[in-house]
Amino acid sequence: MDTFRHGQFPLWNPLSFSGTPLLANWQSAPFYPLNILMMVFGNVWGWSLMVMMEPFLAGVFFYLMLRLHGLGKSESLGGGIVFTLSGFMATNPESNTTGQIFMWVPILIILIKKYLLTKKEIYLWFLPWVIFYILSGGFFQPALYALAVGFVYGLWSGINFKKIILYFGLGIIMGSIQLIPTFELLNQSIRYLDPNLANYNFGLMPAKLLLTLLAPDFFGNPVTGNYFGFMGYQETTGYAGMVAVVLALGAIFNKNKRLSKLKITAFVFLVATLVLAFDNPLSRLVYKYRVPLISTGYASRNLLFLSFSMATLTAIGLSDIKNNKKWSILVLGIMGGLVIGYIVSLKLMPPDMTTNYKVTLRNLMIPTGIAGLIYLVFASNFKLKIKLFLLLLVIGGDLLRFTTKFLPFSKAEFADLKIPVMEFLKEHDGDYRIEKDKASLPPNTWMYFGLSSPSGYDPLFSSEYAKLYSVYERGGLNEQMLPRYAETENWDSPLLDLLGVKYVLSTKKDKFGVINKEGSGPGYKFNKDRYTEVFTDNISLALENKTVMPRVKLYTQYDIATGNDAYILLANKYDFWKKIILNKVPDVVSESMTTDMGETKIVSYEPNKVIIRTRVNKKAILFLSDTYYPGWIAKVNGQDTTIYKAFGTLRAVVVPAGESLVEFIYFPNSFVLGAALTLSVIGLLGILRWRLKQNE
Repeated sequence: MDTFRHGQFPLWNPLSFSGTPLLANWQSAPFYPLNILMMVFGNVWGWSLMVMMEPFLAGVFFYLMLRLHGLGKSESLGGGIVFTLSGFMATNPESNTTGQIFMWVPILIILIKKYLLTKKEIYLWFLPWVIFYILSGGFFQPALYALAVGFVYGLWSGINFKKIILYFGLGIIMGSIQLIPTFELLNQSIRYLDPNLANYNFGLMPAKLLLTLLAPDFFGNPVTGNYFGFMGYQETTGYAGMVAVVLALGAIFNKNKRLSKLKITAFVFLVATLVLAFDNPLSRLVYKYRVPLISTGYASRNLLFLSFSMATLTAIGLSDIKNNKKWSILVLGIMGGLVIGYIVSLKLMPPDMTTNYKVTLRNLMIPTGIAGLIYLVFASNFKLKIKLFLLLLVIGGDLLRFTTKFLPFSKAEFADLKIPVMEFLKEHDGDYRIEKDKASLPPNTWMYFGLSSPSGYDPLFSSEYAKLYSVYERGGLNEQMLPRYAETENWDSPLLDLLGVKYVLSTKKDKFGVINKEGSGPGYKFNKDRYTEVFTDNISLALENKTVMPRVKLYTQYDIATGNDAYILLANKYDFWKKIILNKVPDVVSESMTTDMGETKIVSYEPNKVIIRTRVNKKAILFLSDTYYPGWIAKVNGQDTTIYKAFGTLRAVVVPAGESLVEFIYFPNSFVLGAALTLSVIGLLGILRWRLKQNE
């Protein structure tokens, strides 16, 4: 949004990984329409409004979808609450991706249903626009799942196959402005080499986590600091409420033909979730054979389907709660399941995990109590309306307890706090970069302050850049281990000099290794001959790297190495102060460098454009310690010139003798092609809309 405000397209992020694509990184979601709130209300309040609107819109959309299918107000309200406050929808709103995408699923279904009821094609005409919202929302897996639900429902409901392919296809092509740059980055990234998925068993959940569908905190909760479950809490929760479990089970056997197509869609995705999210022979095949699309993310995220399935089945169940005996027996069965879960946990819990057992016991009491309340409602002789009201109260209370425990609010003024050490770095970093130890800042957070770093976190950052990190951080090149984190732990690494790191942020620690403002110095070992403490404030320290190399530098001596050979050469204590490694021979005579090569100065540094002024005594190679990536072009004195890969993954150009103006410009063909296809579909839809009006 800041880039848009400066009249530029958000194509490149210069602040992490020594520069990395921004638009192509799907999670940046620059073209998601609701971002307009940040343009109007500013980043903090605009973002907050998006977060707060998500549950409201999701609930309203789902309510309208259920009403259109003939369900009553109370039943539709119950379904909307479950959809909004369950599982992934409830535990991921602050990321403004998962829920922002999945909340459009009901709109897809509404448009399809309206077309089936009226046979007016205008409803299908809106499908591509909603699909664009979904694809531009910033997260591949929820987008894939959202389209899958809409597509399956459309086929199941009887829409002509060619027609649904046409409109869904137009929607996907409309998303080309996001999809084509992302596809280009995917093929350049570490995504297929990242060990993160394998380290967590691809997110395939053990069967014991089925218990969390009844008791979400069976394995503790990170909020209370006692979580001991598999992976992260928010990555493995599918809880939709105790009432939803009861009603969904009852709805599956409901014989209401009027709701059969919607129910079958919900049931299909419920089964698909349980099969694909949990560890079993079939789900393992997905990752063994790398099934396209669905094998690129955690299997546990299939639980997102539960929000749709359980909410739909809950509403259908609420429409048939007249048979007290059936429902009472069902609730008693679930209570029995909780008791069995308690006994199983007692048997499986190792003796040395007494504390965890106490957590489990305590956290089983609430769902057991809720099940008891549900039993009392069904066993009572209350009128149907009162029963519905009481069940809605239990649904809302249970899910609000689940949701608000996990999601706190922060004061908006925290966004405007001035942190002295960050203010110091902003004032002194100049054209250089900063680095940080693991205790001082989480990855990427320096971007908020406008600071630049060679490190970062992203599942789609350049594999070539990851190799450069591997050489210096892991002592060699290991292509099988290129994680999504590029973080520095070797403070003697020459990489920090090569990438222009002038300042390092650290924290004070005492002799026990605990962060403490009374600590004697940084918690990591820094070479005092290389690093000097230049700022201290409470627990923060800033150290200056005295051996840093300038961000731009002139060379006349070079070696030629392509592919992995460049990194192997670097690993052998290569002296990058005297020589540069290029991927092909430049039009420069390789000779020893002199002491007075000339001058270089960065005169403008914007996300998509860097301007450097040079004055050199003879033709030379100008090096810029920014990441090389397709789409960058270079001009010297207005004339196009070749960008060489320097040190495997950085940039260099040849400059003539005398004064020159060098421009690096990023405007990739992938963006141009994507934008052209998106605009073409918009134009085509405009023509189609005109024709539909003519036929009305």
